[in-house]
Amino acid sequence: MGTLKAHSARMSELLDLLPPGSSTDADGMLIIGGCRVDDLAEEFGTPLLVVADEALRARAREYVTELTSRWSNARVVFASKAFPCTAVKRVMVQEGLGLDVAGGGEILTALKAGVDRALIVLHGNAKTTEEITMAVDGGVGLIVVDGPDDVDRLEAILPPGRVQDVLVRIIPGVTADTHAHVLTGHEGSKFGLPPAAAAALIRRIDRSPRLRMRGVHAHVGSQILQAEPLAAAVGGLQWCSRGTSSTAESTHTSVGTNMSD
Repeated sequence: MGTLKAHSARMSELLDLLPPGSSTDADGMLIIGGCRVDDLAEEFGTPLLVVADEALRARAREYVTELTSRWSNARVVFASKAFPCTAVKRVMVQEGLGLDVAGGGEILTALKAGVDRALIVLHGNAKTTEEITMAVDGGVGLIVVDGPDDVDRLEAILPPGRVQDVLVRIIPGVTADTHAHVLTGHEGSKFGLPPAAAAALIRRIDRSPRLRMRGVHAHVGSQILQAEPLAAAVGGLQWCSRGTSSTAESTHTSVGTNMSD
């Protein structure tokens, strides 16, 4: 009896690590998303990556609901790098999320997933000219510029008469409590520009006939499980909204979280 209770307790702990609704069948076989995993293995082979569709949708809806209930103009954007799979991106699109892409492959799968192109955000500190061209040709809504080189190439690639909406990535100077290899917002980060350099680039964009300054972007790191670093990053961006840009349409503040829970 004691052994059975211990087994049940251990199984309950394991189920807590799996998508909500996961359970075991009468014979002890694991069930995820209503499917027995032995049936899945027989049909698709192993190793096998299983995604519980309804659990994924529920989490996407939760992010949208929680953010828009606090800020009616908030937009949730799924970071494609978290799961660069067309089917997963399609779920996010169906649930009303935009898609954040970094690279040509992610641009292509985002388009294949059927996303509204205006809801795609391209970022990355090592964009190739080919990827910037793909973004322009594909009608990507927002392009995050990490420095003057991005601006140089965008102005050269954009066809006459086209105006591209951009965000400027700023280093907020926030060191979050996460592994050093996934920190991105600390002073000296290679991602984005320090505030003074960002301000100069914003003024340049304001003068450009081919670019429209829409706001700023910052990212403090991956696996951030506390809100405080994000709040500090937003606070560090307020100087931009207080008149650094003369463009009336500079209304976006984009803060990456890389939070899975």
